[in-house]
Amino acid sequence: MFHKSVIYMWVLTSVVAVSLGGLTIWHAVLISRGETSIERHLNNKETKRMRKCGKVYKNSFNYGRLNNWKVFLGVEKKSHWLTRVILPSGHVPIGNGLTWDIYPFRKDMMPV
Repeated sequence: MFHKSVIYMWVLTSVVAVSLGGLTIWHAVLISRGETSIERHLNNKETKRMRKCGKVYKNSFNYGRLNNWKVFLGVEKKSHWLTRVILPSGHVPIGNGLTWDIYPFRKDMMPV
């Protein structure tokens, strides 16, 4: 009986770990593209619609892979990698939650 319990727990833990790992990777991809789950579907539809017209659709909120992560984590300076990523952070996000700038970074921002 003990052996079956251990196997059951191993299978259950493995399934949960794979599921959570898959969701983590999926959301990392979405962050890298500057999209939410809903925007992913909308952008796919918009891409197909624009392709029929012979045009190319570009997501205006995709700032590039590294800059998307900087927006997500709230990193603006090198010191923010420690204070906002490794340690708990209470920073205010960019924008007001309803509208966002097309490119929220300052030109003089230090590259990280």
